[in-house]
Amino acid sequence: MKNLLFISLLFLSLTACNRDANDEPAELTDDQLIENMVVSEEAREVEPETLPAEIVEDISRNYFETFLEAVEEVPAQGYIAYLADGNTLYYDTNGRTLEFRGDPDQSSVFRGVHPHGRCFRRLVRFGRLLPATDLSATIETYIADNYPEESIRSAKAIGDTTLVLITGPTILAFDVNDEYIGERNPLEHCTDRCGLVRPTTLATITDYIETNFPNVEVRTTCRRAFRIFVLVSRPDGDRAILMFNLNGDLIGVRF
Repeated sequence: MKNLLFISLLFLSLTACNRDANDEPAELTDDQLIENMVVSEEAREVEPETLPAEIVEDISRNYFETFLEAVEEVPAQGYIAYLADGNTLYYDTNGRTLEFRGDPDQSSVFRGVHPHGRCFRRLVRFGRLLPATDLSATIETYIADNYPEESIRSAKAIGDTTLVLITGPTILAFDVNDEYIGERNPLEHCTDRCGLVRPTTLATITDYIETNFPNVEVRTTCRRAFRIFVLVSRPDGDRAILMFNLNGDLIGVRF
């Protein structure tokens, strides 16, 4: 009788444990987390300065060919980061990078439009950083001959293209044979090309920069949609991107 009672109690205990384990919510995949963030009605735009340090470091280090244009926070879920080149990044609340690996055509949320942006190339993804020691002698020689006062800061491979960030700051592009293609403009979008800024508006912006940022050098400008971007180089050799509205009023600063 005692044995039967012991077996019954053991069975009930195991059943309760299994029920508790089954009641625990399954951990969401990256795809599910991204879908939840995209459809969330709680997403709100925030300033990049409020991002966790891990996200700021990831973007500045791995996406030097562009910059963070806007970011949304989805409470208790994560962040959606919109890059100026048209790519979109996702992070959880701890700053971990999320990547959508499923088929957007099979998603009820995206329906064929890739969550990482319409220019996202799945085989190439976001490229990969290269140690400076991995650059070929051809690239090093070109930089030494044509930019003798500059030094290599970072490098990245995106498909068959190699991008090299040098002091200045300037981004140089090389093809699959390591031949020079040209300078890469970090203000460019993958499809929405930069438009010209009206002379009167440009004059207003120039006056503003000379008054409020007297120690910077204007490198290039870009008008896209309802914003005007101005790339400037700072005295420390770093860059800043000043964002203006179409009236020439400053609306934000990015790096």
